[in-house]
Amino acid sequence: MKRISQFVVTSFVAGVVIVVPIYLSGLLLVKAMQAVAGIVRPIARVLPAWFPAERLLSLILVLVVCLWFSLSEQPFQITRSRRRGVAGVVTLLFATHMVAAALAASTDLIYPFSASRQTAEFIERRGLIDSTMVGSKFDIASAVANYLNHPVYYVEQKQIGTFVRWKERRTRVTPAEVVRTAHELASMNHTDIVMIVSYDLGADGVGIMELASFQQSILKEERYWLYLVPYRTTRSLS
Repeated sequence: MKRISQFVVTSFVAGVVIVVPIYLSGLLLVKAMQAVAGIVRPIARVLPAWFPAERLLSLILVLVVCLWFSLSEQPFQITRSRRRGVAGVVTLLFATHMVAAALAASTDLIYPFSASRQTAEFIERRGLIDSTMVGSKFDIASAVANYLNHPVYYVEQKQIGTFVRWKERRTRVTPAEVVRTAHELASMNHTDIVMIVSYDLGADGVGIMELASFQQSILKEERYWLYLVPYRTTRSLS
């Protein structure tokens, strides 16, 4: 019985000694990746959505920093075999960077970074430049307003402008609230309303006309849907 208890205790301690450092190292690695995520995020945004660019680039950056610190601590103690191993790791890391850079460059050549310019050009071609416009989300819709040099009513801030002030108070709104605001403005101004949003209204868009959608952009947040709220429809609803 004593031998069994000693075996259990010894095995448990050995397991703890092995597992705990691995677990703590994993936590430290994840924390380090989160810390450097902001550095690699601009590069990750230009890569395809299916590619886990932010995590992979963060991991590579952390590994490079760890390798650099390791080499700086032992500059004269690297054997030939260890030097070859280090060279292989560095080569692999830079090869991965080259693949990521090639994907980023090809994506940048094929797709625009933002669809705001294409959205503004469509509004101009359709002769809707003088229409009353409603935008949500405000920071996304303002990009189109700047290209058009035309004021937009920002639902979150409840004000009209071509740009937004980040210091001002704003509220979250649902798609249904955006549609309701557009109907109210159409009824109040006796005119059609052009809605600029960065999402598909889905069931909330029943009864209004979808003009176009612009979903081919690198930055997922700046993809646009345009809707037209006719005044006659609003009048019939009221």
